[in-house]
Amino acid sequence: CPGSKQITVVAWAGLSSDSENISAMSKANIISDLQVSLKQNNGVAAALPGDLFYGQVTLKSTSTKASAETLKIERKVSSISLITKGVIKVLDSREGNFYYKVKKTKASFDHNGELTGEEIEYIIPATMDAKGNVIADNTAILPASDVTIELYKDDNMILSSKNVKNSEKVSVNEGEQSEITFDLSKNNCNIVV
Repeated sequence: CPGSKQITVVAWAGLSSDSENISAMSKANIISDLQVSLKQNNGVAAALPGDLFYGQVTLKSTSTKASAETLKIERKVSSISLITKGVIKVLDSREGNFYYKVKKTKASFDHNGELTGEEIEYIIPATMDAKGNVIADNTAILPASDVTIELYKDDNMILSSKNVKNSEKVSVNEGEQSEITFDLSKNNCNIVV
């Protein structure tokens, strides 16, 4: 940008064309038009996000000498692992297709790396272990301050974090791993960050 007093540089790392879209930029665009969004199908993430990192630095023009700036990048996704204990005690069957839905997260980041856009939900596959617990492996999602987590068996909801008696506000913060444990037989929840 010849003649500019400053240039803002935005960097993303970990993007995948399988799971994220980046807004197309041209000379007519300004930096605030930049957006990174999850690919989705009817409000459901088409794929889980990659391990996304973001950084921004503003370079000031100096007419006398060259200068160096450091661009610091930070992790923008959250990691979540889910377990529901006591499922076999309540359902009396190991058969079926289990999955979790995580709802109420935003679908995009703006040019400042802030969450924006419409809400999106994730469908996370789960399996029943030998003890009768339903487990979903560590999964990357976009951060949120009040998610709803639901457990389904064969497309029928059997648990919602909104109905668990001691469930607090479930937050998943950027750059952090959250381990969320429900006990279906006792109707309670435990969150470890």
